Amino acid sequence: MRRLLVEGIIEKIINKSEYDTEVFVQNNSRIKASFDTKLRRITAGNITTLTIRVTINNASGSATTTNLKDWESCLTNAIKSAKFSPPLKTKFSLPRVQNYRGIRVNSSRLNAMTEEDIIETGLSILNKAGNTTVQQLVISKEINKNVSANTNGIFIDSKDSLISSEISLTRKGATASEYCISRRYPNFNFFVENAVNLCNTSINPVKIPTKKMNVILNYPAIQDLLESAFSPSIWLNNVLEGKSLLKDKINKKIFSNKFTLTDSGIIDYGVGSSKFDVEGVRTQSTKIIEKGVLKNYLSDWYSATKYAQLKKKEFTSSTGNAASLLKRPSVYHSNLVVEPGDHSYSELMEGTSLLINFLIGAHTVNPTSGDFSLNCENAYLVNNGVLTPVKQVMISGNIYELFKNIIAIGRKPRSDGQVISPPIKFKNVQVIS
Repeated sequence: MRRLLVEGIIEKIINKSEYDTEVFVQNNSRIKASFDTKLRRITAGNITTLTIRVTINNASGSATTTNLKDWESCLTNAIKSAKFSPPLKTKFSLPRVQNYRGIRVNSSRLNAMTEEDIIETGLSILNKAGNTTVQQLVISKEINKNVSANTNGIFIDSKDSLISSEISLTRKGATASEYCISRRYPNFNFFVENAVNLCNTSINPVKIPTKKMNVILNYPAIQDLLESAFSPSIWLNNVLEGKSLLKDKINKKIFSNKFTLTDSGIIDYGVGSSKFDVEGVRTQSTKIIEKGVLKNYLSDWYSATKYAQLKKKEFTSSTGNAASLLKRPSVYHSNLVVEPGDHSYSELMEGTSLLINFLIGAHTVNPTSGDFSLNCENAYLVNNGVLTPVKQVMISGNIYELFKNIIAIGRKPRSDGQVISPPIKFKNVQVIS
């Protein structure tokens, strides 16, 4: 993305529009390689997306294009959309210029990676798959350049890097997968060794009876639950629309007092970190749950304005969690960080429990009720540290009851996405076999 070209187009949009206008431009450069037992495909591409949102008489309209030369038509379409949209009930204005933090989200090593480097990395991973068969390996590198601007004077840009990898393995009827998402060059040795170990230790699973028992959710399972099942319940737009069980729960206990959760968009090299959100609002660290007590929701500019007016409080800013200009309101988490506990991994494995690495279908959990019934993958019966693979198990219950029944939280967190968490041990979970 040629910076002067983009800046010139944004200035033209801001100068030409006679209405409150927001602009977000993202240039995405990607290299993606796919393997099984060998390299199957590698692609490279570059795409720039322009999104414009216009507000007229408190009604919003948006339009998007991948052709920057078509910016005038994009602006015209956004204006038409606003004129034909019903006005929002809450009066609001656009964000203004702020002081932005310097957050490190760009890696020179990732920037320098070529197609040849990615192929070499993939082949090296295949060589370390040992006695397993690789069904699929995907490695993708992205470089993003973002610009946010509006008619209230915001004009801010950033650059970030990202590498993601996912592998699926099989051996003797057992399967396993592993993934890694990072803004810096990751530890691929851990990535493939963990996948191979999961596969080899899942051979010859046994059937266990249906009963309530202690359950340990390893990092991927915790990420699935928090990201897909819990996060939507703390988005302020869902709270205001009655789509969350957490309405009117601020300063009330919802989880175990062992549990503290923060949403932070300012962690250096955090996968969900950024200098600003799509509305140009600076990101921040927001305490969501403190010792089991709900403290805050996540918001974009409009939902935060509406909430402040409902509570008859002075409005200052959103939490910097706007996700898209194409919809108002639109909220998403940045990095969900679980405060580590004081238990080692071996201490969590004491006694009898079920260790679960992956949950399938966490996105189907209803954020309004919190009820779930989820299939488990790479699950093990734990007997004082001895692991026995189990087959065809599910867990069911309610996410709010689950997190009230925390036995212990591990001390070593893992981060391979927009959740940073150690494993967590729960009591009296319904296991269905």
